[in-house]
Amino acid sequence: MPISPDITPSASALNLRRLVFIRAFVMAGQLAGIAYAARVLRADLPWVPLLATVAALGVINLLTWWRLRHPRPVQPAEIFLQLLVDICGLAIQLSMGGGATNPFVSYFLVPVCIAAALLPARLTTMITVLALAAYTLLLFVYQPLESLQPDAGVAAATAAHDHGHHGAAGAMAAEATAAASPEDLLNPHIVGMWVNFAISAVLIAVFVSRMARSLREQHALLNERRESELREKQIVAIASLAAGTAHELGTPLNTIALLADGLCEEPQHAQASADARLLRDQVALCRQILGKLRRAAELYRDAAPHARPLAELVTHCLRDWQLLRPSVRYRFEEARVSQASCLADSTLEQAILNLLNNAADAQQSAATDACVDITIVEAGDVLELRVADRGEGEPARLQMCSETPFLASGASGGLGLGLFLSRSSIERLGGQLHFESNPGGGVVAVLHMPRVALPDEHEIPQ
Repeated sequence: MPISPDITPSASALNLRRLVFIRAFVMAGQLAGIAYAARVLRADLPWVPLLATVAALGVINLLTWWRLRHPRPVQPAEIFLQLLVDICGLAIQLSMGGGATNPFVSYFLVPVCIAAALLPARLTTMITVLALAAYTLLLFVYQPLESLQPDAGVAAATAAHDHGHHGAAGAMAAEATAAASPEDLLNPHIVGMWVNFAISAVLIAVFVSRMARSLREQHALLNERRESELREKQIVAIASLAAGTAHELGTPLNTIALLADGLCEEPQHAQASADARLLRDQVALCRQILGKLRRAAELYRDAAPHARPLAELVTHCLRDWQLLRPSVRYRFEEARVSQASCLADSTLEQAILNLLNNAADAQQSAATDACVDITIVEAGDVLELRVADRGEGEPARLQMCSETPFLASGASGGLGLGLFLSRSSIERLGGQLHFESNPGGGVVAVLHMPRVALPDEHEIPQ
């Protein structure tokens, strides 16, 4: 299917298109050189194979142009094959037109330069070796072109002078020069050209490749920083929305609290009184959460992350979580890492609570009463927190939700915003979050945090 005109081609596709234009330009130069050799130099060359080689390159160019109309990504191996075609085409043509004595032999440096700028080090090395091998082969395997020999002009003038003074002897000398074998033509000039090409090719492959790699790394770093700034702007916008929502929720919560207090004071049967007290406790908890939300901006701005045992942090989060979700059963295993610490702040607590709530929601939607398995393990310098549920979630979908804000997971519209904020908070502290399938059914949220040392042994205040 052709690419729509509103779709911007990738950098690799643009580079392949530039290779097509470069090859077309070189083909025009090759045709001009063939015409010059035929009409001006009157050279006796295999014209049909030469023109057939140019025609083959033209067909490859047309096929490449047709390939660019399809959306399949351009891989480095494809650019490598295109450069290999150019090297082979040039080697075939030069073998029929003077070999290494042809001044266009230096064009072998162009594929090396392109490879150094676009391809990985391994493929660049292969292109360099192939170009150098083709140049070396042309020192011995080629059809001589008398007008391109380094001493052709001097030999012709000498032969003409000798012919005028010595007649037959001069003619014999000219014939001997024309019949010289390719090995005899390896004079210091030709060998020097080869050495110069070899040095230039190696320098290009080594240093230009490294400079191009540095530029690509800087470009990737800039893109990463740009994406990070975009995420920060999204988080600030979400924080502003949350602060406004917290302020708006204050009024209805006050009304509910007054009604709950009134219900608790009225005489009624025991079950209704217990429900009223539970309602009042839940309202108090909502007020506590809103208080934390109002203070979140100041904590996010002023409080620096500090080292805290991960097991202690998870235990604290589980205590709050059970107040919110008293009906959910869980199983917590620390695996003897109670003193292993990581960087933490209030946003990491909220991220862990989001993961716990998502696991509980997944099990509730799947109508299962299985436990939420929470495990902390230590793997070298990394602490791993795993939250496994037995729901019906999809790891790929959850990963997408964590990378894109306001992407709902289902008709309820949940998961997207919470997972995005959780992932942003975790990455800000140097951690990573990903999702994988649970062998027993469901999804496992895996949180990786780099281990850090505690500054002292006293307990960090809650």
